Amino acid sequence: MLLAESRTRYKAIFETVVDGIITIDERGRIDAFNPAAERIFGYTPGEVIGRNVSLLMPEPDRSAHDGYLANYLRTGHAGMIGIGREVTGRRKDGSTFPMDLAVAEESIGGRRHFNGIVRDISARKAVERRLQETLSLQSAILSSASYGIISTDAEGVIRAFNAAAEGILGYRAGEVVGQQVPSLLFHDPDELAADAAAVSAELGRPVAPGAETFAQHIATGAYEREWTYIRKDGSRVPVRLSVSALRDESGSPAGFLGIFSDVSEQRRAREQLQRFSSEMQAIFTLSPDGFVVQDEGGRLTYANPAFLALTGLAIDTLQGASEDELDRRLAALCEPGHALAPMAAMPDGASDVLHLARPRAAVLKRSVRRIQGEGGRPLGRVLYFRDISSEMELHRMKSEFLATAAHELRTPLASILGFSELLMSQDYDAETRRDLVETIHRQSSNLVGLVNELLDLARIEVRAGKDFNIRAQALLPIIDATVRHLMVPGDPRKVTLRLAGSLPPVMVDADKLEQALLNLLANAYKYSPDGGAIELATLTRQGAGGPQVGIAVTDHGIGMNADATARIGERFYRADNAGDIPGAGLGLSLVKEILEIHRGELQVESRPGEGATVILWLPAVDASTTPA
Repeated sequence: MLLAESRTRYKAIFETVVDGIITIDERGRIDAFNPAAERIFGYTPGEVIGRNVSLLMPEPDRSAHDGYLANYLRTGHAGMIGIGREVTGRRKDGSTFPMDLAVAEESIGGRRHFNGIVRDISARKAVERRLQETLSLQSAILSSASYGIISTDAEGVIRAFNAAAEGILGYRAGEVVGQQVPSLLFHDPDELAADAAAVSAELGRPVAPGAETFAQHIATGAYEREWTYIRKDGSRVPVRLSVSALRDESGSPAGFLGIFSDVSEQRRAREQLQRFSSEMQAIFTLSPDGFVVQDEGGRLTYANPAFLALTGLAIDTLQGASEDELDRRLAALCEPGHALAPMAAMPDGASDVLHLARPRAAVLKRSVRRIQGEGGRPLGRVLYFRDISSEMELHRMKSEFLATAAHELRTPLASILGFSELLMSQDYDAETRRDLVETIHRQSSNLVGLVNELLDLARIEVRAGKDFNIRAQALLPIIDATVRHLMVPGDPRKVTLRLAGSLPPVMVDADKLEQALLNLLANAYKYSPDGGAIELATLTRQGAGGPQVGIAVTDHGIGMNADATARIGERFYRADNAGDIPGAGLGLSLVKEILEIHRGELQVESRPGEGATVILWLPAVDASTTPA
């Protein structure tokens, strides 16, 4: 009865167990083959029972099996008996697979039998292979990544520290793996404290800097930012850090993964860009020229203060204005009869001229430059406005100067040429010939004086005072030398001097000052045709730039009205009441140029019929600031 129950139980186990059970005799022939073995190998019991078990083995194990079995039966040391050996099996379809094999020996009726328990481990091996591939990939990523990778457990203890992290932070992996990251000086303490304070305010309770702060950030999904890391040598490096949680099967954080990169170059580039932008903004803000920037759609995005001042337009009404709208605004400011070309018709690099009537009369040169991105993609354009009113006026004055100079030169030349032709073509009596020669001489002298004055003016303008020898020196010796050069023996002209007994030194070029003073004295005599006293006096005053010494030349000649006085110094300008008094109107222009090089001032006081006083104000040497 017990034997029957035992057999029944064994049969149930044999047929229902998930592992394959194969029984072989001492010649290697299969005696039993359970259903699980059928599923594993693909054979039915009828196909394998009575056949050698090597049928279930791939080469070379199949050919060697009988030898292994015979050796075991003879010596008992062939390694066939045991638990958990990994071998390779062969299915009916010829495919092979890994399996765990356990073999036990038993004796039935005096004959030896072997029971083999087989488990297909293909799925487990595939998982192990994939895991190994994943680990290999992770190892390759960690070792070859250009960005630093640090992983920690839930307590913040470092578990991985790749080569890039070593390069950025200067630590070796062996120095930091197993350490707690907050206790290691990776993070700038001030930044950690500030971050913890922000999280504390958000939570309503204090938190410590470090892992809890990181965990709070990650829990809110907001942890990606720039940090300052501290290297092993104590230096600081800015990094871009991204931290994510490593979660277990329940979704709880099991650790943290930090990926970071050195952003020193990016930060320097950003700072350089910001500095460049600030510099450009300062240039545009301070520039006297107008700038307008339009986007790719032609809408105004920026207008600098100079453009607004030139046009009188307001930025709040211009911001976002279209190309056509800006054209209309500018056209409304222009003088009638001066058409304004639409900006859309202006090619890149083109320029035109705007004649403004409002907010003031002005001439603006407008230039356009298109902005292009990569591949020639249009990004907009810049409009440049420069006030050329002064240049246009200077051009007009230059043309007027040349025309006037030509006229003034032509007059004496015509007299010289005409009278010399008369002398050459006809015979005259001695008195007439003398009169003609005197006229030629006088006109030649006028011509020489005019040419010399023109050359002096041109020389001063071109050299801009570079040939002036300006230094501190006494003024009275210069005045004395000038008067002596003017007063030749027998000359009825006299100059009354009213000189101060003590004057501070002045900053002048003695030769150039003497030339200016001679022109003033010569003018005083010339415009006093009926005679009259000529006076020269010295004065002192406190000017805007410091102490000044003045040389005043006063005549009692024909004088000038207020309009003529205001135009003193203009080239070729002569007062309407000058009549036949010779001159080209360049003398006082030359005086004014010389005075400007000396940083001095020209003052004129005059009334018609009452003469004039012309004062040359020169910078004096301030005794209080002059070394003893």
